[in-house]
Amino acid sequence: MKIVSKIIAKVGAVFILSFSSITLLSAADAEVVSVETGSLKMELNKLKQKEKTCVAYILLKNRSDREFSEFTASFYLFNKEGVISAGNATNFQKNKILAGKTVLTMVPMKDVACNEVSGILLNRIMACKSGSEDVAGCMQMVETSSKSPVELFK
Repeated sequence: MKIVSKIIAKVGAVFILSFSSITLLSAADAEVVSVETGSLKMELNKLKQKEKTCVAYILLKNRSDREFSEFTASFYLFNKEGVISAGNATNFQKNKILAGKTVLTMVPMKDVACNEVSGILLNRIMACKSGSEDVAGCMQMVETSSKSPVELFK
């Protein structure tokens, strides 16, 4: 299903969307789309305390046929009570993320104790480019996982 939408309002971390059109695809069309786009696997590998900063080590595995010239994402940390405790934007690679390549980035969250983190939200993809062109549907391409007891989700 392809949905074209625009943001009308932003309230905190909640977005209200207005759907302007809906296009249904057949199952065969959907398979072609998924084969062409591939996936981006984002894994929370570990959290490490560095003084007053909790650092999330996140792997991004490019399992698509596309090279990404820019990929920037925003994250929010949730404490044990489920309350947002910090947020950060991270550029995954200053150079290209090649097709089939895995990159590691560290996401520092200042004034956060790692043992108080219950989850990390991949809030949005702020930039996703191949060459000079924006890539549509980057968030849909991302599959999240975690090797840590802390969940990475979108």
